[in-house]
Amino acid sequence: MNSTMIYANIKREIWEYKKTLIWVPTTITLLILAFSLLAVFKMDAYQLERIEEVLLHANSANYKGFEQMTLVFLLPLYMPFIVILFFVQFSYFTSCLFDERRDLSVLFWRSLPVSDAVAIGNKLFVGAIVLPLIFLLSASVLVLVCSLLAGVGTALFLHSDIPVLEVFMSANILTNLGFICLHLIPITLWLFPLYAWLMLVSMFAKKAPLLWAFLPVVLILTLEYLAEGFLHIEMSFLSNMLFEYFQLLDIKGMKNISLNMSEDASSSGAYVVFTTIFEKVGVVPMLIGCAFMYCTYWLRVNRSHI
Repeated sequence: MNSTMIYANIKREIWEYKKTLIWVPTTITLLILAFSLLAVFKMDAYQLERIEEVLLHANSANYKGFEQMTLVFLLPLYMPFIVILFFVQFSYFTSCLFDERRDLSVLFWRSLPVSDAVAIGNKLFVGAIVLPLIFLLSASVLVLVCSLLAGVGTALFLHSDIPVLEVFMSANILTNLGFICLHLIPITLWLFPLYAWLMLVSMFAKKAPLLWAFLPVVLILTLEYLAEGFLHIEMSFLSNMLFEYFQLLDIKGMKNISLNMSEDASSSGAYVVFTTIFEKVGVVPMLIGCAFMYCTYWLRVNRSHI
């Protein structure tokens, strides 16, 4: 197995899910850009005056704090991409192995000189790395375009001596974008057990993989609730484990963010989220994810048919 074959398989995955991987983030980018331009053209005079005050303050303070303020404004532009990315990933992982079994194309792909381990690894790589990268790159392009339009538009609309373009250049937008994209590394490791579970469901389910992804978890949580409520037996193991693992910030973390935002350290709130996600990554979750992936591999080798 050489790198050319692996690249060809990844390219095949992107081609099969081109509508999801390419057209969805492109559509989101164009829609947000269109609404942003419409909002700019509808700005009132007092809004322009408010922008001028902010730029004057940034200029007089040698741009201190403007980088941190820019990061605060950049994050909301990423939110639509992140929310839709979650649903797209969920759909991809629950269908990537199920669809090829349903249309029996798995028999053709298994006849090629590509091992089942590599095929499953390629699908995991596309869903966990390639797909988020495409969405993040689309969001980054949108941010750069919006920042460029904001700088040029502000310079044209505001008839003052403020070095608008110089102020915007001081925001270190590329640095902020790189810091945001850096979150992909811990997030991928953090969500690896979830990705592996969805791939296992996609390989195991004979029908309705979306239902199978939720049904066992909902059933166990319901049994735990009934055992505690009616039998007074402490059985909230899974619910506590899921809540603790997927809870990003507690009250203490939120207080740390509010305190740090008042200091001169830029992107402190984002740094707290970054470190909190990294703290969630542990040996046990990774072993669980590896167990799910091995089960997925075993099912593909021994039971590739529906």
